Amino acid sequence: MKKILLLTLAVLSFQTLAEITIIKNVSGYTFTNERNLVTFSALAFEDGRVLKVGDKLLPSQYPNAKVVDGKGKVMLPGLVDGHGHLLGLGFNLLNVDVRDIISARETAKKVADYAAKNPNINWIKGRGWNQEVWASNEYPTAKQLDEYIADRPVYLSRVDGHAAWLNTKALELAGITKDTISPPGGEILKDENGNPTGVLIDNAETLVMNKIPNPTKGEMTAALNKATKHLLSLGITSMHDAGIDHETYHLYKETRSI
Repeated sequence: MKKILLLTLAVLSFQTLAEITIIKNVSGYTFTNERNLVTFSALAFEDGRVLKVGDKLLPSQYPNAKVVDGKGKVMLPGLVDGHGHLLGLGFNLLNVDVRDIISARETAKKVADYAAKNPNINWIKGRGWNQEVWASNEYPTAKQLDEYIADRPVYLSRVDGHAAWLNTKALELAGITKDTISPPGGEILKDENGNPTGVLIDNAETLVMNKIPNPTKGEMTAALNKATKHLLSLGITSMHDAGIDHETYHLYKETRSI
């Protein structure tokens, strides 16, 4: 039988993978090399390779094996995602998630808590705010973020990705003032005095995105590890990345060789 990776195997220790292990009492489903569906209640593996699937005979066939009780859970071959963006997923998981928060103030508080727990992050980034679910239905302002975090730049993408909410520090680093003209296809929201409020619409987001430093190798590695852990927790053991740059390509190769 071909080597297969399973959700249960993904969370077992390397020490366990190095010895013959039997997982019993499962509702298992897999395919033969002839692509026929088979069911099983126990599975034996060693070093990440499946030795045999079957039923109650397995423990007697491997008397010295470590035995794990599957507690009746379903066991499937590892899933493969045919189109994904691995590092993009990782960075999203590392950033602050502000979805489904009911006000700008509560959103700003969560961002401040995140910033306090991550003192080494220079740019605080996140996504998910939506003024449509707030009682005010009004766009947020830089001042609302400044009240909780003013020493580091904050960049929060709206839930649909068509707007960004910045604090004053981010506006300053991007060089956005009352004299800055909105780019084609975008808008810098301004108050009655012509000052930027802290919200950029569509193409205006590029004014600040171009100022955000590229991730370091350490940050890329952290994103890769975060995404990998998340995917394995869902039973996804492989992903075809839909597009990577040269730096990411070498990161993948280096990680594979570890």
